Amino acid sequence: MDPFERRRVEAGALRGVGGALAWWMASVLALGGFVARGDAARAQEREAGAPIDFSLEETSGQQRSMQQVRGRVVLVFYEDRGHTDTNRDFKYLMHQFVVDNHLDRDTTTYAVANIGSLGSGVIRDMARVAIRAFAAQYGIQILLDWDGALQRAPISMRDAAANTVLVDRAGRVRWHHVGAIGEVERRSFFRMFRALLREGAARP
Repeated sequence: MDPFERRRVEAGALRGVGGALAWWMASVLALGGFVARGDAARAQEREAGAPIDFSLEETSGQQRSMQQVRGRVVLVFYEDRGHTDTNRDFKYLMHQFVVDNHLDRDTTTYAVANIGSLGSGVIRDMARVAIRAFAAQYGIQILLDWDGALQRAPISMRDAAANTVLVDRAGRVRWHHVGAIGEVERRSFFRMFRALLREGAARP
């Protein structure tokens, strides 16, 4: 059993609100990221537009934003808990690519949970506690989108699906895919990823 499957089985032991979140959270460990199965949408390379920004709560309790990582190439995985398992091989591939090529100074990955469907009040508080505990246990950070902030223009993530986005060093969305990443999308992604890495060195 590979580490991803083992962690997913362990997470399945949780119950209540934690149990409902466990299946979703286990897949985050593939890279702290998200992508969906079965969507027909294709990868889209975008012309460089205006820089984007957002500020979201992190499981550490801090706020994270795009402004904080200007000068890096940013990979954003955004999905709800119903779309977590499709691209685990791609997430693992990306993790290994970054590690093997020593790209940690030039890249940042933001794993964003689309959890607006969990509602508010006590349920939301319980969800926050469960996600934070899980993130702390495995040494990862997850950004929490409670109200669909990233679904609004100009970022325009799709709800009830998985989104994979590449943002250049200037903070501009350059590649956006909704759905499963097959061979065609993988080639498109890495073509853009390598191009963005060549655009300049990260700030110290």
